[in-house]
Amino acid sequence: MKLQLLLLALALLIEPVHPYRARTIESNNRVFKKPDGAQQAEFLGSLSCPLNVVWCVQLMYIEEDIYIHNVVKHLPFVCSNGSRTLTSYAFLDYYGTDSLTFDDSFEPAVILWHDCSKNNNTYRYHHKHWRQSHHFNCTSYKYDLNLFELGEATDLDDVYNKRWNERNRRRTIYGKTVWAPPGFYEMPAPWGMSPAKFPTERCLKMDSDIRVRRQTYETALKNDFDGSSTSDVSENFSSPGTSPTPANSTTPF
Repeated sequence: MKLQLLLLALALLIEPVHPYRARTIESNNRVFKKPDGAQQAEFLGSLSCPLNVVWCVQLMYIEEDIYIHNVVKHLPFVCSNGSRTLTSYAFLDYYGTDSLTFDDSFEPAVILWHDCSKNNNTYRYHHKHWRQSHHFNCTSYKYDLNLFELGEATDLDDVYNKRWNERNRRRTIYGKTVWAPPGFYEMPAPWGMSPAKFPTERCLKMDSDIRVRRQTYETALKNDFDGSSTSDVSENFSSPGTSPTPANSTTPF
């Protein structure tokens, strides 16, 4: 009798699995190998600030996961003034950045910190793009953001925002020490770069070529700070070149 009662109790504890749910679990468990798309993405971004003050921005491209986001590329820290729009182009490799084996797409996004505000208070903004299937070779994303108090007000964290020390950078030019954060006298690549046509022919050709060579995640690690990942793009790029010292700007001191 006790054995029968024990078996009955165990039967009540067992949760029946719905057939559809069982098929879903089985299907998910089979996806150990990602599809063969190259999973490249190109981004053309424009950032502006309507205020006549010096403003700076720190930007990185990521792949969103549930808990940990994979950083694909940091753009160089740069500063500008209200009368200018900062444009950048990046061609990035997202292959292998999505750690979920049962997911068939990845989620590119932009995280940036900026101080486009009346008192140069800092804000953090998370800009999401649409998901890209692992089957695709290349997808083009374009964004145009007015940064005025865009995002959530935040304090800078030395762990993530060490580049902001460059806001106070000074240089000696013709024997005179001047305030010279990145972007005042030179524009670090890929800032100031934009293709003559977007989406680019490179991305369109990759997307139509099913035999494209698949890259590895190790290749993505080469998406470094100096814009070298865009150096082999067979497109015509425009660049404003060196930029003059911003007018009507206040120094941080």
